[in-house]
Amino acid sequence: DPNSYDSMAEGYCLKGDTTVAMQFYERALATDSSFSNPYFMLGQIYYERGQNEKAVAHLRRYLEIDAGGFRSQDAQRLLEQLNPPSSNDDEP
Repeated sequence: DPNSYDSMAEGYCLKGDTTVAMQFYERALATDSSFSNPYFMLGQIYYERGQNEKAVAHLRRYLEIDAGGFRSQDAQRLLEQLNPPSSNDDEP
């Protein structure tokens, strides 16, 4: 059950052990690749670790699966921080 793996991962995150948490999130995805929460959480962990390409991939996948999910605004915010819009020098 992906929820069990997800819950275990959350517990490890709360303890500060994101390495083990990541393993449980990956197990959740191996069980059900359409389960959205692990994608968000892995995206956030990768973001915090400075692994931006992996963060972007996981956050985008989260939004593909659950665009209206309760974490969708957080995912958008993180993606904007990872890919800030290019500035237009012609505007004042």
